[in-house]
This record gives sequence, structure tokens and C-alpha cells, in this order.
Amino acid sequence: MKKIMLVFGLILALSANAMAQDDNRKGDGGHRNRPSFEQFMAEKIHFLVQEMKLNAADSSSFIAVYKQLQAEKGKLMQKHRGEWEIARKIRHGESVADSLYTKLTVGNAQLQVEDARLELEYLDHFAKVLTPKQLFDYQQAEKKFKNTFMQQRPRKESGRQKQGDGKRK
Repeated sequence: MKKIMLVFGLILALSANAMAQDDNRKGDGGHRNRPSFEQFMAEKIHFLVQEMKLNAADSSSFIAVYKQLQAEKGKLMQKHRGEWEIARKIRHGESVADSLYTKLTVGNAQLQVEDARLELEYLDHFAKVLTPKQLFDYQQAEKKFKNTFMQQRPRKESGRQKQGDGKRK
């Protein structure tokens, strides 16, 4: 009888643990092993600092300016949130009016222009804390991070074409 109670208790404990892990995943939209935005940004900053070979003093100055830039980019993304909602509808197969496709296309182009303006504006801010070589290294490290991140990112197979299948017919 004790063995049955022990096995029952063990099963109960394991199922409670499994449910707790499931509840923890609900907080991130059900995505397993997906880091939070803060974790992602910390990893990105660490990558950039390493690639740029910054010392501690330069690193802290760079990080302060970089975080300001990212905060401005966050505001920019919020400003264009409407376009993201349209794109989400399209990705989920919802039919949208031609005027919404136009709004999305124009909005994406405006976002790219505004983002480029921010990058250009922040070159002056970065130039105050980085040498010209470090500034160049920063731009190269951003490109390298983007390429590395895109290669490591898990791909959804449903609804997206595999790489190389994008030929028009």
C-alpha cells in the first residue's frame, strides 16, 4: 500500500511540475526556448562589444548611446504599428482591400527612411564616444549579428516558402 501511495505521489508531483512548466511557456506566447526581448538585446549588445573589441570604459559609453538609439527605434516601431497589424492579417490569409496593401507598402518605405535617418543622426552621438575605426566596426558588427541571427533563427515551414523556392512562376 505504501508503494502505491509513493508511486501515486510521484506521479502527482511530476504532473504538477509539467503543468508549471507549461504555464511558464504561456507567458512567452507558447514559444519554447525563445529569449525575452531584454535577453535578446543583452546578447546583441554583448556580441557587438566583443566584435568591436571595446574596453570597459568605451563599452559603457557605447552601451548608453546604443540603448538610446534602440529606445528611439522602439518609438518608431510603435508609430508604425498599424502596418504590422495589416501585415499580420495578410500572413494569416485574411483578405484585405487594395488600399491597405498601399498603406502597408508606403508605411514600410517610410519606416525604412525614418530608420535610416535615426541611424544617421546617431552616428554623431556614437562619434562622441567611439573612434572612427570603432564606429566602422560597430556597423560591421551590426551586419554580422543580423546575418548570424537570421541563420540561427528557427524557420516556420507552414505558410512560408523554403529558401530557394521563391521563384516566380
